[in-house]
Amino acid sequence: MPFCPQCHAEYVEGKLECNECQIPLVAQLPPPDPPEQFSNTPTEVVYDAQDEVSALNVKDILEANGIPVWIRSFENVYYDGLMKTMTGCWGRLWAPVEFADQARALIAGMDEAD
Repeated sequence: MPFCPQCHAEYVEGKLECNECQIPLVAQLPPPDPPEQFSNTPTEVVYDAQDEVSALNVKDILEANGIPVWIRSFENVYYDGLMKTMTGCWGRLWAPVEFADQARALIAGMDEAD
């Protein structure tokens, strides 16, 4: 599916330009810019959160275990969270590559405990 690189809207195949931004669509969105403390550190997605509460809970647990993490929400703040991109999740948690396996293991342990 093509995406708008500016507003991150997702379009159907064959669409070439964003209706809102009037710019060409791209096949894949680039990874979001991380917060400054992660700007020189390779990071990767460790968790797809279905809502803000689960994102914050997982973030707290990972940080309590010494794993630095940041959240990238797909929520559209202009519509008070009513409109989201077509990603299938509320947002994603990112961690430095060297902590990614440890983060995923902790998250898997949380899932098993449920």
